[in-house]
Amino acid sequence: MLLKDDWEFSILGVYNYRKPGPLSHYFDYIVEHHDHIDGDICDAGVFKGRSLLATGLLLKELGSSKQVYGYDTFQGFPPIYHGNDDVTKFDYLLKEGKISKEHYAKVKKNQSFRSIDVKTGLSPENISLSGDFSNVRIEDIQHKIKFLDVDNVHLVPGPFSSTMTDTRAYPKEIMAAILDCDLYMSYKVTLPFV
Repeated sequence: MLLKDDWEFSILGVYNYRKPGPLSHYFDYIVEHHDHIDGDICDAGVFKGRSLLATGLLLKELGSSKQVYGYDTFQGFPPIYHGNDDVTKFDYLLKEGKISKEHYAKVKKNQSFRSIDVKTGLSPENISLSGDFSNVRIEDIQHKIKFLDVDNVHLVPGPFSSTMTDTRAYPKEIMAAILDCDLYMSYKVTLPFV
């Protein structure tokens, strides 16, 4: 089922790749290169499948044989945090000139908004607007995959350290990837994998 109207994307929680937005560059890249760059698509940090499902729909619309692999624990954050996950790390990054003042201002604004809902103090477990992602059910995403008939989307459940290894069966090559895995150690695994 290809989605036609914006409300269809919204009601199903799927990113509308036909409209300008924060992932336009990613979807434009796929449109421009899907037919001449080898490899499949990797989505690490699936959450509720917003970009994953959109990628599958776009590939079907393009008539592409590429597959999309969605990696996630589908059970929330792993209980392993690194010092670089600390919410005060941005103060250090600004001081060292590693992030811009504009980026720092956005981070502080987000932290301010989150502190309204979080009464126990901000931490890696609760800094995201989505909390610790423990409210994600793989069955919900599987239901959307079936409903949308995106048979090119494959879920890979488990910690990245177990699923994103050199012994993987798929994908053999990666054409494009979205890495939205929030935690330092998750990026330490996903970046070399990709």
